[in-house]
Order: sequence, then structure tokens, then C-alpha cells
Amino acid sequence: HTIVYPLGGTDACNLGLFCRHHHLLKHHTRWHVEQPHPGTFVWTSPTGRTTTITPEQTPTPQQPDTPDPPEPPPF
Repeated sequence: HTIVYPLGGTDACNLGLFCRHHHLLKHHTRWHVEQPHPGTFVWTSPTGRTTTITPEQTPTPQQPDTPDPPEPPPF
């Protein structure tokens, strides 16, 4: 929860998957995190510096190239 439950709801705009390190950083240090849009996080350090993390764009899978059929032999 970006905003701690029960103050913040359990919905997409308030949830994010953090690794253990970042989860502990959020709860046990002076770092602060906000989520202006689902999946976009703005981390603020204790000195006030901000870093914005946005969702990675997943590329659309491409079909493998199919080779051209071989040329018929000349007769």
C-alpha cells in the first residue's frame, strides 16, 4: 500500500510491488513514496531529492521471420 491501510484502500492506484529492500526502506526510514498514477512511483529522499519510477514498457512479441522459399533450380 502506498498509503498505509486502512487510510488507503486496497486498489490499483494504491498498490505496488516492492522488493523486500524497498518495502523496508518505505516503512522504516525517512524515505517517502507517492503513486501519482497506478504503477508510477515518486520516491523522495530524506534530503528532498525525488526520483520517478515508471512502468517498463513491455514490447509486443514479434512473429519470427519466416525465410523466403528457396528459388527453384534453373532447367
